[in-house]
Amino acid sequence: MSYQEPRGKGYPVLGRLLPTPRTGRGALVDQHLRNFILDTQADGLAIVSIGKLNRMLLEYAHWLSRQRDRTWREAQRVDLHHYLAAFVDASSSTVVARRWMLQRLYRWARREKLRADDPTLDFAPFR
Repeated sequence: MSYQEPRGKGYPVLGRLLPTPRTGRGALVDQHLRNFILDTQADGLAIVSIGKLNRMLLEYAHWLSRQRDRTWREAQRVDLHHYLAAFVDASSSTVVARRWMLQRLYRWARREKLRADDPTLDFAPFR
């Protein structure tokens, strides 16, 4: 049995670890987010970092759905600012990690033509 994925240069372990996306409006993880994670591994990010990235993405998608009633593809710059503001009392490394995740996600989405814009451009510093 092969666990090769069509994307991500065939990394079998990660393909088994990622959740199978649900479809429809209420789905927090869609096939695009799954492809983003696989492409991130193909870019050479360590598996531990990819696991953290995946957890942050799930938290972000859940927050967007619960707090803003939007999917990650519908998010606006103001949504991202509100999300990061929720970590005002967290360590600076937590904020930096989440900003990095958002920037990486939305730059990838724009490159893949999933979004026409990048809401993370010109992010003002939070600290």
